[in-house]
Amino acid sequence: MVKAQHEEEPIVLREGTATTDEIKEATPKYFMFSIFDPNVIKVTIQLTTIHGDPDLFVSRKTKTPSFQHNERRSIRCGIFPEIIEIR
Repeated sequence: MVKAQHEEEPIVLREGTATTDEIKEATPKYFMFSIFDPNVIKVTIQLTTIHGDPDLFVSRKTKTPSFQHNERRSIRCGIFPEIIEIR
């Protein structure tokens, strides 16, 4: 994976609100969210592609997860959505 020279600030995600964005080839895009409710037991992250083959990397430990540095990843091929569930 090729990283952008200047990392953008992560986009903050909101519960129940879909986010639409364009990601240029070989340029990572970072998103983040916080959970304040102690009763939350599962978080599902889904990346649905319209065109291309993006991969999804998730980490609570690093601000910029990658193929090598992540806690969870989804690298499915093609038309299938990338989905990660955290319990």
